[in-house]
Amino acid sequence: MATKKKAASGTKVAAPVGLSIEVRQSSIHGRGVFATRTIPEGATIIEYTGELITDDEIEVRYPENMKGLNHTFVFGVRDEVNIDGGVGGNESRFINHSCDANCDSFDKGDKIFIRAAARIKTGEELTYDYSIEAGEPLTPDLMRRWPCVCGTKFCRGTVLVHEPPKKKKAAKKKAGKKAKKRRS
Repeated sequence: MATKKKAASGTKVAAPVGLSIEVRQSSIHGRGVFATRTIPEGATIIEYTGELITDDEIEVRYPENMKGLNHTFVFGVRDEVNIDGGVGGNESRFINHSCDANCDSFDKGDKIFIRAAARIKTGEELTYDYSIEAGEPLTPDLMRRWPCVCGTKFCRGTVLVHEPPKKKKAAKKKAGKKAKKRRS
């Protein structure tokens, strides 16, 4: 499940640049989304649409293949709220992953939007970093099941990222604050 960046407080969602995109064969993977005109940096390109589903429904629809490759159209919005682009989704579900992406994502309520993180030229493929939270250490076997094929200089070899459990993360943050207080 892909993650997203939070829109800054008070950030307005600019109107999409008018579907200046098309889906066609990609050199990265399967089908991809390409700019049909130049898209300026910061422009909202498209909303990621699909059916809203729970974490439990993800497990039912898309159980992890422990022996082969995995693929998903699910985008995490917040705890227990996910968008399944494979059901009722639009062109956005075909935007491929890249470790050196030209787009990013942000949320506004329960909606996810894709925007240009850099100026995108006519004909260029749109990509964003899926940053799928592994929820466990990234082992070679886990990374093999969730590979990245972006081919960029900065490719990390997987669409996954390791996120420590929230409890540990909060405890580390708290410990860090205490350590700073002791040093002062």
